[in-house]
Amino acid sequence: MELEKIKKAINKKHPGSQVVSDSKGLFYIQNEDGKDIANLNISKAIDEFEFNYDDYGVDRFCTVLNSEPTIPHSETVLGAWNNAYTAMKAHHIIGVNNDRFNPDKIRKDIIDF
Repeated sequence: MELEKIKKAINKKHPGSQVVSDSKGLFYIQNEDGKDIANLNISKAIDEFEFNYDDYGVDRFCTVLNSEPTIPHSETVLGAWNNAYTAMKAHHIIGVNNDRFNPDKIRKDIIDF
C-alpha cells in the first residue's frame, strides 16, 4: 500500500497523527494525545490498571505490561506508518471478533474438543 493511502487511513481513525522519533532515533506514529498508535494496547493497559498500593502493586503492574504484545519502532518513516497501519487493522479485527479471541472461550473449546 502506498504511503498516502496509509496516512489517509490512519488520520481518518486518529486525526492529527504524526511521525515522531524516540530517544534511540527510531520512528513511530503518535496520535493527537501523544500515544504510540502501534502500541495503544500498552496505553490502555496502563489506564485500566488499578493500583492497590500494596507490596505487590508494582509487580502486578509489570506483569500486566509484560503480557501486552508490543510493536517495535521503525528505522524508517515508511516503516513507522506501516507499523501503525498494521496495528490499527489488527486491533480492529480483534475488536470485531472479540469472542473468537477470548482466552476463556478458546480454553473451553480446546477442552470440549
